[in-house]
Amino acid sequence: MPSANNTTAASILPQRWPADAPTGGTATGAMAGQSANPAPPPDPLGANSDAEFRNIFENAPVGIFQSSATGLLRANPVLARMFGYSSPAEMLEKGSNPVPAFVHPEQRAGIFRKAVQEKAYVMEEVEYRRRDGSTFHGNLWVRAVRDESGAVKYVEGFVEDITQRKQAEEAAAAASRYLQTLLQSLPMGILTSKASGETITFNPALAGIVGAASEQLAAQNFRQLESWRSSGLLAAAETALQTGQPHQAEVHHSSTFGRSVWLSAQFVPFQYQGETQLIGMFADITKDKRAEIEMQESEEKFRQLAENIEAVFWVADKDASRILYVSPAYEKIWGASCQSLYDRPISFAEAIHPDDREKVLACMERQRRGLPTEAEYRIVRPDGSQRWIHDRSFIVRNVAGEFYRLAGIAEDVTERKNLEVQFLQAQKMEAIGQLAGGIAHDFNNILAATLLHLGVLQLNPHLSEATKEGLRELEHGANQATNLTRQLLLFSRRQTAAVKPLDLNALIANVLKMLGRLLGETIQVNLECAETAAWVEADAGMLEQVLMNLCLNARDAMPNGGKLTLTTALVEADPECVKTNPDDRPGRAVCLRVTDTGTGMDEKVLKRIFEPFFTTKEAGKGTGLGLATVFGIVRQHRGWIEVESAVGRGTSFRVYLPAMPKPREAAKPETEREEIRGGSETILLVEDELAVRRVTALCLRKLGYAVIEAENGHDALQQWEQRRKTVDILLTDMVMPGGMTGLELANQLRQDRTELPVIIASGYSADQLRTAAIEQDMTFLSKPFPSATLAKALRTRLDKTARAAASPQQAPFPNGNNP
Repeated sequence: MPSANNTTAASILPQRWPADAPTGGTATGAMAGQSANPAPPPDPLGANSDAEFRNIFENAPVGIFQSSATGLLRANPVLARMFGYSSPAEMLEKGSNPVPAFVHPEQRAGIFRKAVQEKAYVMEEVEYRRRDGSTFHGNLWVRAVRDESGAVKYVEGFVEDITQRKQAEEAAAAASRYLQTLLQSLPMGILTSKASGETITFNPALAGIVGAASEQLAAQNFRQLESWRSSGLLAAAETALQTGQPHQAEVHHSSTFGRSVWLSAQFVPFQYQGETQLIGMFADITKDKRAEIEMQESEEKFRQLAENIEAVFWVADKDASRILYVSPAYEKIWGASCQSLYDRPISFAEAIHPDDREKVLACMERQRRGLPTEAEYRIVRPDGSQRWIHDRSFIVRNVAGEFYRLAGIAEDVTERKNLEVQFLQAQKMEAIGQLAGGIAHDFNNILAATLLHLGVLQLNPHLSEATKEGLRELEHGANQATNLTRQLLLFSRRQTAAVKPLDLNALIANVLKMLGRLLGETIQVNLECAETAAWVEADAGMLEQVLMNLCLNARDAMPNGGKLTLTTALVEADPECVKTNPDDRPGRAVCLRVTDTGTGMDEKVLKRIFEPFFTTKEAGKGTGLGLATVFGIVRQHRGWIEVESAVGRGTSFRVYLPAMPKPREAAKPETEREEIRGGSETILLVEDELAVRRVTALCLRKLGYAVIEAENGHDALQQWEQRRKTVDILLTDMVMPGGMTGLELANQLRQDRTELPVIIASGYSADQLRTAAIEQDMTFLSKPFPSATLAKALRTRLDKTARAAASPQQAPFPNGNNP
């Protein structure tokens, strides 16, 4: 074993008493270092010691000892076991090292110095060394026992092994340090408080979350904070305290320290030393909340967009076997519930028209291969109606770029399809109108020659009655042909419209008086006019023809009788209605409705009813121009027409004309003019059609006029250069070959003689040249015309010019509006 100065087993007693310790008797010599071992002190328990006290000494749970200056005097079993001895006797044996050092010398000396100086027990925590060199912690209580003189006889004391408690304290301290480090490192804010609201502890994260200084947090009481009350934190904390259960809440918290955040707060009540306390855990979820709010707003925008667009937006998995989303427009367009599509995705395809199904299935196959598609097809709704669908699909990829979904937009394009059909129909009708106008122009030239020839023949006073009757029959046939060409011109919108304000209600009443005999007794006529006058700006004769054609058409559709109803109403054309009719115009309009209870028409016939020469009547009972004329007149008056019909359910025509306010004064009727005879003036006649020019010249000469003939504008200019002084009036066709119109010729001649009277004739009576001619004080005649009409026009124009020449102080105005 080591020497006494370096021993591993330390005695609890110093090798000699401290220098200032009082000594006495034999013990003093021994403490001074006498070599002989002093006699042991008397047994403090005595020979007759109480057995119970000895029992305590032997069985005490702490080590008990008595020691002199030279070594242990007594030790109980517990002390012996503490230091690694089997018994107190073994511990008390004298060996080569009779005074083993169990405690570090410096600490040992200090302890016994205190024990000698103090009269009471001295207690120290000591690290002991056992016999085998291991150490343990213990508490040492030491007291010096003195004799009557005050000299130290021996010391006694107790040793308590506190190793386990020390280890537990160190473990608790380590755990506390660990928990403190963990608490300081947590990003979540932690707050512990009393139930009264006083702060106990908190971590730095909480200060960062609420933007507070540590001293501010330490001094706060959450029950006194208005920010806790307004945000709902106080209510959450009180709920946890009242229920004794954890409670969680998400709140928008504006702290007293100036920071506004979204918090996820959880409060947990617990008991500590008999007191209810509260731990609060706070996480700053501001970023997540903002992202959530943005996501909700984005989803709400998407929801509103998807639910309000007229098209169907759909999302499906990549093989289209499952519908993930379909917008509510599906129910409106397909006429089936969205849930039915979720339940059976194939149900949308079952609604596809059989003729289009193969095309759509081919598109679906392309979709499954990850290819975008586009198709137009028809669907049949549960009520049997058909709709046109324009469907586009595209693939959706995930973040890895993999194809994992299908999406698409299906739009109802039925109205567009209808407009396209109507537009094509309008184009076709326009082309037919151009053709009809050209035919009418050429036909008018033939009729003009015919009528003028008849006029010349009828001027012969020596004709027999049979001849006169024949001529009248020829004239009647020519007039019928003229009416036919007029209908062609009306259809092509080339017939002149003498528009003026008129009350449609009054016009209908007058026409019905004339139609009574034509409609027959089996037709019941009902007239339901608007309560107020229905004023329009129109040509009365043309509207009469529209009404007559519609009524007679209705009569023919009711061969066994029926009901014919005519109504007028002031309506407001909605801009939405314009989408369904290319001719529709928004604004106030007068609607004339003609409804019959006749045989009706199917869709095939409806598509062609306005085509010229199309008719369903028997041969000889219709020309096919009635409805074509109606169509042309209505279009010429800036209106439009709609038709509803079904086989066996009758037909309803709706004619819309722009409404106008009531005029201040009603139009005055024209006074009848006196019959105009011929004359002796010279007429420059310009006509490119030889037959028309010859018969016109013949007729004029029969009326007494001198005629200078020219075949076109350039020929007329040459004749003018030679005989300008003899020409009294210009009678010219409007449209002629050679690049010069009749209007251009007249203007050029008027540059030489401003007062030259001009009459222009044309089969194109509705073109812009006619309007320009009238504005420049020129008389206009529509071909064909009889000789009487021509004679009246010539005489009226020549007499007007003569009157103007007789009053030179009142020169004619350029526009012909002479006073």
